[in-house]
Amino acid sequence: MCKGLPAVKIFATDLDEASLSIGRNAAYPSTAADAIPPDLRERFTLNKGHQIEIRKELRSCVIFARHNICTDPPFPEIRLISCRNLLIYFTPPLQEKMISLLSFSLQPGGLLLLGGSESFSRYRLATLPGQRKPSYQRLASVAIREREVLPTQHLQLQDALTDISELVALRRVAEGSLQEFERLTDALDPVVWKRDLLSGKCLYISARIQDLTGWQAQEVAALPDLLDSTIVPEDRPAVRAARDAGQAGWTVTYGFTRRDGQRRTMLEVAIPLRDASSDHAVVGTLSDITDRHQQASRLALLRESLQALLARDPDPTALLDGDLRVVLINPAFTRLLPALAPEDGEVPPLTVLERLVPLASGRAKADGA
Repeated sequence: MCKGLPAVKIFATDLDEASLSIGRNAAYPSTAADAIPPDLRERFTLNKGHQIEIRKELRSCVIFARHNICTDPPFPEIRLISCRNLLIYFTPPLQEKMISLLSFSLQPGGLLLLGGSESFSRYRLATLPGQRKPSYQRLASVAIREREVLPTQHLQLQDALTDISELVALRRVAEGSLQEFERLTDALDPVVWKRDLLSGKCLYISARIQDLTGWQAQEVAALPDLLDSTIVPEDRPAVRAARDAGQAGWTVTYGFTRRDGQRRTMLEVAIPLRDASSDHAVVGTLSDITDRHQQASRLALLRESLQALLARDPDPTALLDGDLRVVLINPAFTRLLPALAPEDGEVPPLTVLERLVPLASGRAKADGA
């Protein structure tokens, strides 16, 4: 964790190893400091004569790794992704795939930063509860002074890429080493995996699988049916149905028996990869949600108990959450304020202040008349 900073982990990825080396070195010409606000420059950099260095406590928050965002499994549970001015270089089908993978990576409510000339194409913008506008904003540009760059060597242009197949070949060459990618996925709590749908072969699975299931990654890769065989029998039909219907991906929860005999609850999330190099591949994550599942069951039982108690209470009673939203109301309360009665068993998603004040004042006027 970064000393003096919020608990944060940053994944900095690229295909170019030279660019990654510059980032790992964390040393830049002193002229680059002009682009950093003074308070941040003093806090996070060290002056080393003709260059500046990023302080260790900030560098320790960043993991640099070579990663192909088009074909490698995406990282899950990301709060913010900056992917500016990249999609404009891709063909429309690849752009569609990229947006799908980036959406898979983001947490609910996460942020995706794109360049000013990039758009969502066919993707529909959703409006979150409590918001009147879609969660998409085009931010104004901020001027930054040009920085002096000192060349370290002379380059001579020998050739230019004129065919997209050359770019594809370069990407495939860049996928040769998985060492850095494995270091990133092993730092994540969910297991990251990639599988061929036709053969069932496991193309990649992160080392976290051993902590989750008790089996090593090599064992899972060698026995494609190993993990599926440990799904509890009563949940297997639902898992098969979710996978068979999941042309656009799937999310399924099921019981799972670990190697040591413990029964756990797993959450499997997957998304297909659709391009010429991976027509039948699917990537996804596997997470142990046993504690969350048990907590949800306890909360459901508590809700049923509270509902039963409230139903017997002759006084008008309402249960509110921390945002003053109606969670439970009893029959006496609905008789007092009929407009708050739930429809189809659902409590209206409005705050008490938005509904109670005008209704109560109207009822008072009626009583006074």
